[in-house]
Amino acid sequence: MKEDFMEQEQQNNKYQEEEISLRELIETLVREKYIVIATTLVVVIAAAFYTLVVLSDSYESTSTITVNLQEEVSTPYGSYRIPMDTMDEYKLVLNHPYTMEKTLRDYDGELTRSSLDGRMSTSNIQDTGSFNLTFSGSSPGEAYELNRIHLANYLTQVEMMLRRMAIEHFYNEYNTKSMNLEKELETLVEDKENLEGLIEGTSIALNLENALISEAEYSLMVSSLQDLDISELEGDKIITQELNPPYLRLQEELTEKKMEASATEVQLHNVQQSLDELEEEVEALTKYQETLNTDHFRDSVSNSMRNLVTVVNPPQLEESKVGPNNTLNLAIGGVLGLMLGVFIAFFKHYWESTGKQENKASKRKE
Repeated sequence: MKEDFMEQEQQNNKYQEEEISLRELIETLVREKYIVIATTLVVVIAAAFYTLVVLSDSYESTSTITVNLQEEVSTPYGSYRIPMDTMDEYKLVLNHPYTMEKTLRDYDGELTRSSLDGRMSTSNIQDTGSFNLTFSGSSPGEAYELNRIHLANYLTQVEMMLRRMAIEHFYNEYNTKSMNLEKELETLVEDKENLEGLIEGTSIALNLENALISEAEYSLMVSSLQDLDISELEGDKIITQELNPPYLRLQEELTEKKMEASATEVQLHNVQQSLDELEEEVEALTKYQETLNTDHFRDSVSNSMRNLVTVVNPPQLEESKVGPNNTLNLAIGGVLGLMLGVFIAFFKHYWESTGKQENKASKRKE
């Protein structure tokens, strides 16, 4: 019974302590209400100054781009497998050094690469192969121009990257073909020369000697033709000529080698012609790296790459302002100011109460 009473007493004391603590907090806030109000006003005024004076108006321009994740494309030099197979890989080209540098050159204004990157944002469109490219600016025209210029440079750079990879692939492939065909042609020429030498040392025809009549025929004629002097025909022969079979085989082989050599020469000519074109493309790519100028390119490979990335919605001139959001900024300032004011009030109360307790304890010791 006594233990139950003591437990009940402890619960009552705990409840009273909690009630006193909550009451103390409320009394502290009421007593320090001016600190809370003043702190909140100061933070709200600072937020208003930052929003209305420091921050400038912001506008946006958005374009929509679709990526055709094609595995292979057909080119005049053969089928080429695209090495880029995700949309994120295509999006990375937006921040490629050549893309950024060309935009900074083309844009008529003062921009740095970091500021250009800060004004650009992308967002994927769910369940599609498309994404939005958005640029912000201090005016509608600035946002629109940045989007228009960078979008054009992005499409060019995607084409240039894929073109470079394709041209390097085909150049190596055709260079290998050319070396193999040259070796094959050398072998065919050697075989042809060897066959011609063999033909020169081989007779075209063979002389065949045959007896005019055989012994059986001779006996038959003697028994049937008594008046004919058969002895006059004995030992007579007829001479005939036939084409030499080895000579014919050599001629056939020579003809085949000549046809193979001729076909190989045609293939080698075509391959070397393609190699010349690819070398021009390589030189144009080198000039592009130096000048970012695309005037030196042929259209043979480009036409195969241009449909991989397409613009669904080009950038528009948007007159409506997107920032700053004055109402939101002031609301955030009010909440932060209120929280800071409450913290200052509680800290002041804590500091004063602990100071009084320390003074009382020191007096008791004295």
